[in-house]
Amino acid sequence: MLHQVLNAVIKLTSHNDLEALDNCLVEIIAELVPTEKVELIHFYFDNERKTIANTLQIFFSPNKDTHTCGFLKGSDISVAILGCVTANFPVLAPLSDNQWHFILPIKTNNKVEGCISLTSTIDLNSHREVIESLVNIYANHLTIINESERDELTDLLNRKSFNKRISRLLDVQREEQNRRSREKIPVNRRKVDSEEKSAWLAIIDIDHFKLVNDNFGHIYGDEVLLLLSHKMKENFRHSDLPFRFGGEEFVIVLEPIAAKNAAMVMERFRAEIEQFEFPRVGKITVSIGYSKLGTDDFPPHVKEQADKALYHAKENGRNKVFKYESLIESGALNATNNDSAIELF
Repeated sequence: MLHQVLNAVIKLTSHNDLEALDNCLVEIIAELVPTEKVELIHFYFDNERKTIANTLQIFFSPNKDTHTCGFLKGSDISVAILGCVTANFPVLAPLSDNQWHFILPIKTNNKVEGCISLTSTIDLNSHREVIESLVNIYANHLTIINESERDELTDLLNRKSFNKRISRLLDVQREEQNRRSREKIPVNRRKVDSEEKSAWLAIIDIDHFKLVNDNFGHIYGDEVLLLLSHKMKENFRHSDLPFRFGGEEFVIVLEPIAAKNAAMVMERFRAEIEQFEFPRVGKITVSIGYSKLGTDDFPPHVKEQADKALYHAKENGRNKVFKYESLIESGALNATNNDSAIELF
């Protein structure tokens, strides 16, 4: 057993990708512990950590050797799991005469980040030490990965984490689409199109930021960046992905939302910044360009489209929001087919 545990630790700590790390944890627990079902759930809290804003579930069935990954609604979270997270205390209790439930909180930086939930036909108390040890190792490694993916100044996701985070978001979307196609019969196509939701990628750039640094110094320039990042956390959902790409350029990736709502969210953020009074610096504005991010799209290509919309905003007065697709439809921009030719050498 010791040899198996050591191999599991080596396997677990060999990953530097969040998705691979999550999948590895549920798999090795299923290998070492007699269980019918393993669930790893990440919780996304509001700013004051009073309510759960969103959850990401990684589900593994040893018998079927299958993973599923998707976002849960609040109503889908069991009372036992909510109690475990709220009390920050493990739960080991019988579900029925032949089923046991073991739930263990996962903490990073002394805060509950999620939980691992196991369903078994036996009392798992004898396996508790092994499970807790593996979860603690996972949590420590998760902390290291999270810190490496954060911008030091703003604590937003950094540029190098962009591809990995986007890939995971699109994987979850594909899983959700597949689930819906299995569970639902297609309805009137026009109605589906009108309610279609997708992810959106936006580039946010501070207008005339160089003047802030030149006139007030880099200390106040950094304070503007910090306050802007705080505004991003306040205005966007906790399950959206905010990045600092460097300098005064930020990227936000919205999880699936209707086009009209995406436009409203972008405009609301632009107006929020325009109305805010930055200490000593006073008023600043931002320009925003954004584009649709579909499950079959190439993220760098979508970022390039958002960048063109941003450049259009900069050229047309700044302090504006433009959607790439709308600019193409209106003829303000010309579409280019970046996928028509691929150069290998």
